[in-house]
Amino acid sequence: MSAAGGSDGMRAIIGVGTPFAMTRRIVLILLATVALNTAIAAMLVANSPERHVWWPSFVQSQAIGLTIAALCWAAVPRVERSEGDLKVAVPLFGAAIVVGALVGIQLAELATRAIFGETVPVMAGHGVMSVRTVVLSLTVGTLGTLIFYGRERLRHARTRAESEGWRAVAAERTAAQASLQALRAQVEPHFLFNTLANVSALIDRDPAAARALIDDLARHLRATLRHARADSTTLGEELDVTASLLGIMKRRLGDRLQWRFDVPDALRAAEVPPMLVQPLVENAVKHGIEPQAAGGSIEVRARREADGTLVVEVADTGGGLAEASGRAAAPAAAQEVSGTGLANLAERLRAIYGPGARLALRENAPRGTVARLTLPDRPAPAA
Repeated sequence: MSAAGGSDGMRAIIGVGTPFAMTRRIVLILLATVALNTAIAAMLVANSPERHVWWPSFVQSQAIGLTIAALCWAAVPRVERSEGDLKVAVPLFGAAIVVGALVGIQLAELATRAIFGETVPVMAGHGVMSVRTVVLSLTVGTLGTLIFYGRERLRHARTRAESEGWRAVAAERTAAQASLQALRAQVEPHFLFNTLANVSALIDRDPAAARALIDDLARHLRATLRHARADSTTLGEELDVTASLLGIMKRRLGDRLQWRFDVPDALRAAEVPPMLVQPLVENAVKHGIEPQAAGGSIEVRARREADGTLVVEVADTGGGLAEASGRAAAPAAAQEVSGTGLANLAERLRAIYGPGARLALRENAPRGTVARLTLPDRPAPAA
């Protein structure tokens, strides 16, 4: 890559601004990369019987993670010139991840020998090119790149919207789409590390289950990428993406998580904004099912009212609103949502549909919570 290309790539990553702002952004990106690498090293050591390998694992994790990050940064200028076209971004970032993982593993081996004066199995695996090392490097590199790419696209979209001075309603619509991109790019740390820990634990004792879990994760990422730039989708496609996520969670929770969809076939073709059901299901698992020793079930149901309003409900049998919030709640009372994730979803609905759209929570009977989406027949007209 030429010096000019490298400069363009760095500007694309850190943004244009004062030297202090640019330096601050570089430091934050490096710190985030190092922190993720450190978390992976800690997870691997925690799952390894050889607890004395912390420092070798730390050095090796940094070598692999920073190599992947460096090659992904090198691909940024070409992606920027394509204006973020996924047909360009996916192959470039994919090649950077694969090559970065393989090169990083070799650098990790060399660094271990140079620093510790002996050969230590890379990443607490079984040799420099162990299946565990390759799988974890590719998985973490892919997820980290998706998060970075999505957040950078969100930041550039917001900057362009502000500089063009869109009118009030147009700016509100753009903010709604930016909220969607942030929601799609976000990978909850507990979900990411729990999934990676499962892969690590299964590779040695149950390779078939590990492959199945990786297939589920890949299927979920493909489904998410396919709709990454869509302004709308169908309820059926939204349920398919949600089902792939639930499949990953069920491999971790086992019989503690049960789920079903009660949606008529006619409604699966209904046009809806992306990322409506999945955040509600994630919230139900995290706050309703996981805290319960016995687990619980989730049901997604939908119906069309006589006036054309589409009602989608996500019901769980977890602890309910009272347990989640630490205060009493009337069983039949609907409540306005609180919490950043659900509040952002409610604001996005109002920006798209106007005041007729609503997201509300109520207690389920006999136990749990119901999140209800009320969507008008069509979006509000633009000004």
